[in-house]
This record gives sequence, structure tokens and C-alpha cells, in this order.
Amino acid sequence: MKIHFHLYYATQYGENLFVKTELHRNGNAIQGEHALTYLNDTLWHSSVELDTKPGDVLRYHYEWHDRFGAIRTEGGTREIAPVAGSPLEVYDYWIP
Repeated sequence: MKIHFHLYYATQYGENLFVKTELHRNGNAIQGEHALTYLNDTLWHSSVELDTKPGDVLRYHYEWHDRFGAIRTEGGTREIAPVAGSPLEVYDYWIP
């Protein structure tokens, strides 16, 4: 399943955003980190391909990184029960 993550977040030059994923299946978690691509002053995007099965649960959150190595993790975790088939479009705002 392809998931398109869209995050509304204003950044400055040298800052980057990532979506951290955990696909939970049968008590196991498959983790991933995916860079988001800058689209404009307030919108970032990442396209992630996941091998989902019925009953899987996807938990994810966003991270901000600056060019000096500082990392800030948003204040919450989101959860999706992916359904095989059509791509999923997710539009999010940063959780403080």
C-alpha cells in the first residue's frame, strides 16, 4: 500500500522533516524513517510504500531535524488501520 504523507509545517533553511513509522503485525513492529520533501513554505510530502496485511496497525509521528543535529519530536502518535488497495492520502498538522 502506498501512503502519501502531507505535513503542514513552516520551516527555515537547513531544517528537515521525517515521518517515523511502526507497522504492527502479529505482535511485531516494523519500523521505518522516511524523509519528507519540501513542497512550499508550509507543506512537506513523503510517499511511503508499505506491505500491509489485514489487521495491521500503522503508528507514526513526525520529527524535525536541523542542520546542527538537533531533533524535535512532535507531541503525539497517530494510528491508521491501513486497507490494501488504493493509495492513502494523509494530511496532518504538527502536534505540539
